[in-house]
Amino acid sequence: WSICLSVSRTFSFIFKLLSTRSFTADDELSLAKDLTVVPKTFEATVKINSDVKTPGIIFGNYSSADGAMLNFEIAYGGKPRLYMRDENGNLFDITFSTDIRTGEFVHVAITHKVLSSGSSEFSLYVNETLKETKTNAMSCEIDPVLLQREVTLMLARDSRWRNEQYFKGNIKNLALYSKALSSNEITSAFQSGLNANISGRMAYYDLTLK
Repeated sequence: WSICLSVSRTFSFIFKLLSTRSFTADDELSLAKDLTVVPKTFEATVKINSDVKTPGIIFGNYSSADGAMLNFEIAYGGKPRLYMRDENGNLFDITFSTDIRTGEFVHVAITHKVLSSGSSEFSLYVNETLKETKTNAMSCEIDPVLLQREVTLMLARDSRWRNEQYFKGNIKNLALYSKALSSNEITSAFQSGLNANISGRMAYYDLTLK
């Protein structure tokens, strides 16, 4: 069965929901092309078994084609990752070292803050605790229009053929924000199941079946 879900003025999803919160290579869960800004905080509650080598994409639009793209994913070894390419072809690979494959639901959040120097600071929170911070000399900014012009943003996969990087676990919920949340805001989101009324929230998706 299908649901058309609209959240705020900037996002809408068309979901084909399964009977569970897990996914297969055949799923095509697309985000509509109406992103007005690129998120600065990416949050999800996920469950991944320890024997899954490369868990996969939470949401993204990476493809073999040139152009802007953005993936929020759990990479090889259970490591949270933002993988981005701007409209000029610059690649930004922000891979953290924390393994979140516990076999239990884990809240994971990545914030992206552009500093006054023009560089970027990325922070990883796991179950509301700050685990790592990484910096990049560039601002790592992407034009939201060019990001979506050719390749659709997808849930639990990206836009590569055969969908081998689909998410090999469970996604309970997903939230996106237009700003880098503070540590207190991360705590509020974690304690509310990502459904806290926090300013800057662009979208919230509850993927549990009622």
